[in-house]
Amino acid sequence: MRSRFWRRNKPAIIFVGLVLISTAFSINDILDKAARLGKVREEVTANNFNQIRIEQNDEIDQKRAAIANARMKRGCVLVVDSQSAKNLVTLVEGQPVRDRVNKSNLSQGLTVCGANGETAVLRNNKDGIPVISDIAVGDRELVYKNLSRIRGAKVFYNTPVGGGN
Repeated sequence: MRSRFWRRNKPAIIFVGLVLISTAFSINDILDKAARLGKVREEVTANNFNQIRIEQNDEIDQKRAAIANARMKRGCVLVVDSQSAKNLVTLVEGQPVRDRVNKSNLSQGLTVCGANGETAVLRNNKDGIPVISDIAVGDRELVYKNLSRIRGAKVFYNTPVGGGN
């Protein structure tokens, strides 16, 4: 009976034996390739999430730029350096803006513009002091267009310095 089974299935048995032997010798390669494939899938997934995040951020930035440009077109108060009225400054969230002459805080609801095309609205903080909030960055050239409307204005843009120095 064994010899009949062997004769009838000899090619299949030899084939299965060879497959098992080759699998035993190449199991490490198979596992390594499966691990690398899993890593590549993770990277592709991460890249897809990053791409989606970048696209969403870009859409948000475009909407905020439209808000900033509309604010500038309606008119906004340019914020200058406290030491020199000739230097425009960058707006910082949560910072109060004061009148240069009488040193009082500007009113809540006022729209202000900064050196880099950013605009903000002054809103009361928890202490009731109007501070810069809702910053949106638009076209810096609109700031300079607004400046040109002010007769005799001599205001300078100072190039930002990186690294906090």
